[in-house]
Amino acid sequence: MRTSLKWLVDKNKREMLAFMGAGIAVVIGGARTAFMYFQNKPGFPLKIEASYNACIGAEKNVALQIQCS
Repeated sequence: MRTSLKWLVDKNKREMLAFMGAGIAVVIGGARTAFMYFQNKPGFPLKIEASYNACIGAEKNVALQIQCS
């Protein structure tokens, strides 16, 4: 424990450790993004539908339907 604290006291070693940690985080994030992008699930919804009812004025009722493909 004491030797690891002595190792972390050195500014250059702390900077190197921070740089390596950031690099590992970027690589993991990029790998996850690539995996999610190239993963092809057959049950993935390709169409999203949403319906909204809006009341405009005293007696008007407007129904909106939005479809995204």
